[in-house]
Order: sequence, then C-alpha cells, then structure tokens
Amino acid sequence: MKISFFRKNSSIYLIFGLIILLCFIIRFSFVGLIPLWREDGYHYLVKAEEILKGDFTPKWAEIGLPLFYSFFLLFFGSGDIFEDTRIAEVLQAFLECLIIIPLFLIALRFFKWKGAIIASVLFTFWPGLIHWTMHGYTEALFIFLVLFSFYFLIKSEQNRTYLLIASGFSVLAFYVRFNGIFLLPFILVFAWIWRREIPKWNWRWLAYIVLVFILVASPYFALRMSSPQYSLEGRAARYLFSDDHQQLFDPEFRPTLSSYLSTHSLRDIFSRGWRGIKIIIQDTYKVNYFLMTLAFIGLLFFTKKKFLSFHLVFLFYFLGLFWIYAVVRSLRLVLPLVPFAIILSGGLVSKIFEGKKKAGVWMSLVIVFFIFIYGQNFLAMRDRFRGEGEVWGDARKWGMWIAQNIPPGETMAMREGIDIANMQAPQIELKTIPRRGDINEIWSYLENNRINYIAIGSGGLEAADWRRIPALRQIRARSLAPFLVKIYSDEKLKWIMEIFKINWDKKGVLYKRGAGDVVEAESLTVEGISRFDSEASQQFTVLAKDGTSENNSILLGPVRGVPPGKYRVTFRLKAKDHAGADFLTGLSVLFLKTDEVIWKRNLRGNEFLKEGIYQKFESFFKLTSKKDLHFRITSQGSGELWVDNFEFSHVD
Repeated sequence: MKISFFRKNSSIYLIFGLIILLCFIIRFSFVGLIPLWREDGYHYLVKAEEILKGDFTPKWAEIGLPLFYSFFLLFFGSGDIFEDTRIAEVLQAFLECLIIIPLFLIALRFFKWKGAIIASVLFTFWPGLIHWTMHGYTEALFIFLVLFSFYFLIKSEQNRTYLLIASGFSVLAFYVRFNGIFLLPFILVFAWIWRREIPKWNWRWLAYIVLVFILVASPYFALRMSSPQYSLEGRAARYLFSDDHQQLFDPEFRPTLSSYLSTHSLRDIFSRGWRGIKIIIQDTYKVNYFLMTLAFIGLLFFTKKKFLSFHLVFLFYFLGLFWIYAVVRSLRLVLPLVPFAIILSGGLVSKIFEGKKKAGVWMSLVIVFFIFIYGQNFLAMRDRFRGEGEVWGDARKWGMWIAQNIPPGETMAMREGIDIANMQAPQIELKTIPRRGDINEIWSYLENNRINYIAIGSGGLEAADWRRIPALRQIRARSLAPFLVKIYSDEKLKWIMEIFKINWDKKGVLYKRGAGDVVEAESLTVEGISRFDSEASQQFTVLAKDGTSENNSILLGPVRGVPPGKYRVTFRLKAKDHAGADFLTGLSVLFLKTDEVIWKRNLRGNEFLKEGIYQKFESFFKLTSKKDLHFRITSQGSGELWVDNFEFSHVD
C-alpha cells in the first residue's frame, strides 16, 4: 500500500524534495555572515553552555532553545562561545529549513498537492525568518514545534491519541517561548468544537490533554519558580505592567499587580488593550503585505468548519499577545502567524485556479511574482548582514579592551553592547544604565550600587545611548573632569564606545583650572590608546607611541579655561625599549585656535633614567590671557612612550 502510494505521488515528492534542497541552499548561504551574536542569541548560547555544566535554572530567558543547543554542543562544542556560535548558526539554518516539513503536511491535508507545493515555494522564498534565525533567536524552533502541534491536532479526527501528542508539542513550544502556553487553551477549545469528528470522544480527554501538558511542563515550572527573575515580581511582571519599552531595562523598575492598579484607571486599562489589538493586527499585516492579504482573504473564503482551526489560530494569537504588544512592539512576536498565512495563501491560489484553463500557468505566474518581489531581498540581506558583521566585529575591539584594562571584580554600567562586553569580559560585573530624566538621578543609582565605570555607545546599527537616555547627552556636551575621566574611545570604529572612570571622591567638588591642577591624560580627547596601568596615578595611562620605529604624534586636549599667569608644567612619562640614539620625544603646549605654540621641549632617550618607570619632566610657560590648551606629543625612533598626566603650578 505504501509502495503504491509513493509510486503514484513520486513526482509530487520529487518536486518537494527539490524545493527542500533549494531552501537549504538559500538558508545556509547566510551562515557565517554574522561573526558575533548579541542580546537574546548570546544569552541562549551561554545558557546552553551552563546546561552542559548542570545549571538548568532559567536566569534570563526560556531554556527550550538552549536545551536543543546543548545536545549538539555536547558532541561538537568546544566550550568557547565564539567557536560554538558557528555550530549554533548551522543548527538555526537547519531548523528553519525543517519548518517546511510540517508546513507541507498541513497544506497537503487541507489543500491537496497543488496547495502544498505552492505553500512550500512561498516559504522557501520568504526571507522574513532569516534575519531572526541568523541572529540566534528562538523563532525557528518555536514555529517548528507550533506547526507540528497544529498538525497532530488536526489529525485527531483519525485517532484521539493525536490530541495528547499535540499537547506534548505545545509544551515543548512553551519551553522555547513563554507564549507557547496559549497553545493549551487553543487545543482545548479546538477539541471541544471538533469533538464529534474525533473517534471515541469523551469529555475525559480534555482532562488528559491538560494532564499531559502539566506533567511535561512541571520540571520547567519548578525551575521558573526557583528563579526570582521569573516570578510575578520579576521579569514576567515587567512585561505585564510596564508603560514603555525602556522600563523593561530599568533595574529599579519592580512592578506588582497592586502597584499597577493603584496608578492606572479602568480607562487606562481599556485604552491599552484596544491599542494593543490595533497594533498587533497592523503589524501582522505589515510583516508581509502579499502573504497577509491572501491569508485574510483566505480566512473569509474558507468558512467551512473544516477550516475553523485557522480562524482559531489567528484569534488566539491576537488575544494572547495584545496586552503585551501594546508596550513591547516587535515583529518577532507575530512571525509565527506567517507560516499559517503561507498555507492559506497556497490554498487560496490553488482554489482560485482550480478547474481553470491553464491553471498551472496562472499558478506559476503567482509564484514567479512572489519570487520576484521577495526573492530579490536575499541579496540585500546578505549585504546588510556583512555590514552588521563588520560593526559587531569592531565591537570586539572595545570588548577586548574592557577585558584587558578594567580590573577584575569592578562594576561597569552600560546600555547597548552589554552582551558583547559580558561575552569577552566575564570577570567584570555589568549593570544596565537606568533610564532617568536627569543625569543626577543616574549618578545616584551608580553611586549607590558602587559602580566605578560607565560606557556610553554610539549604538552601532541601533539608536545611540544618549538618544535612548537623553540625560546622557550631558556627559557628551560638557566636561565633568575630574569627576569623570574618559579612559577609552576609538573614533575609527563603526561602533564607537566611550568608557569613563568615575572618581566619586571628587563628585560635587568645585573644579577650577589653576595652581596644583593635575590633568589625567586619558581624561582628554585621546588619539592614543588608553590602558590600565597599576603604576599610573589613576590606574590608566595613554600610549603615545608603540614599539615600532615609525614616527608618531598624538594630540591631547583641550584643557579648557586655563587662567593667565606663569606656570610650571610637569609631565609624568615613562619609556620602554628606548635605548637607541634615535629615540626622541617632543612635548609642546599650544593654543590650537591660532596654532600658537606656547611652549616646546625635546627629550632624548638618555633623559629617561629608568626603563618602564614613571618620571616627571618640568618646564615653564606663561599665559597672557585665559586660553584652552592642547598638548602635542611627538615621538620618533624605536621604543614606547606612555603619558600619565601633567600638572599645572603657579609660579610667583
């Protein structure tokens, strides 16, 4: 019987096999373009590594995808997060391709082979999932499990046992994404409506469905309850009771049901719900205009009870997400609906041209149109992925700087890029910069939490930190030295990160330029490399010249508003590998606006008496008016030169 079936449908499965092959070629062509994962993708992979060490506690997100990763990392992983990213990328591409199997089976059951083939082609050339899978998110695995849960649910008209299998797959989807829990009421409602078509049905099967869900989910519920981040006072409450997206990242936002009800009226609650319903329907349509137009027409066209399951899918998905979507708006959340839209679209196209002359030609034209409209996005996506790879690759540079220069055990506050820093510098405790309207409120939070470093990024491909948190503009707009000292910045990177050390002892001190003023070199606009040095006065110093024999010049400054008077200026410098006669250092103080050189001095290599030890070099200059000063350090010959600080002292 099976042999004759495959012989009869051999051409169909041959075509489907070629479509799968094409799907694999397209998806795997994106593997490796993103060298570094961020945010969710990074955390899922880290959790997989922790699971291999016996830690199953969900500390940040659901553990379904990490569990999937861990099985393969057990055999093929190296334990190095960067190398294991490649394995995870391959697994993500493979998972996305496998989605076509349940999609084909569902379409075949409802719309026969023509609808199934059309739906498979539409999925193959739909680029919407690639972005998320190649960034290491849960979409592919979640959709794969949801589709199989749906497939076994509709097969229950053959055998009621399929209801339990569908419930089991829904639990696995819940392990991957929390909103998978909405599959349980969906299955119960479907089973109740479809009860007359299910063989040997009785009401106990509703209890069996719930029992299977609870039994399979109980280990994960236990893990969630043991993790404070997942209690109603933790991460879940943030999504339910937040008023804006930024509150999700505010470490001091700890909402409860009572606090929410006390600060929101009934009108606020209804307004949020209505806004969420409108937005999620709009975004579902925006995710793919062509497919969603066909899908919504299909929902109106296929009105028989046989197709009720599709109507329930859209209804339950909207009702399950509208409250959260009113605040947390992301196309990621509506992507699982697209495969159902693809199935409906394939069925609608096959139904419209069924029995028509040259039906195959017309259906082929629809497919060609879709490929033309959306298939060309693949090349643009590849270029965009390469650009992202370059930006995130550059981010590894400041991530490595943090690892090498911030002392272990210190705490640093960041907003964007915190995952990259954590990946490369796990010995540093990282906290999120809170969203506050006033910079002093941010300082209070940092001081209360004993945070001595703050990093502010340009955002790379996203919004810059000072745009997400406008109060941070004040740091960029004016100098806060000596309270805040810039120790790192590289303007050549595509994702610039400025890192500051906070000197809490000088917070609130009235700061004036003048006698006894010590200026740390790294507190100025730095053209050299700032690096941790325990022998430096503030533990950071600036590399003015590396160990090569090439000539070098850096400019430090400005030191603003130095009042008139006669000054002794003292440079604190150290040199290494400078024994050669060609080593020469030039120091100069200048008023850059008019190119006026106020003072200049040359140092020979033999004037550095001890190698690798800081020495002070004193000279004098006179200012006739208040000026902003820059300091130029030129070096030539073999050797290194490090600049710690320079000190002004009035001379009577």
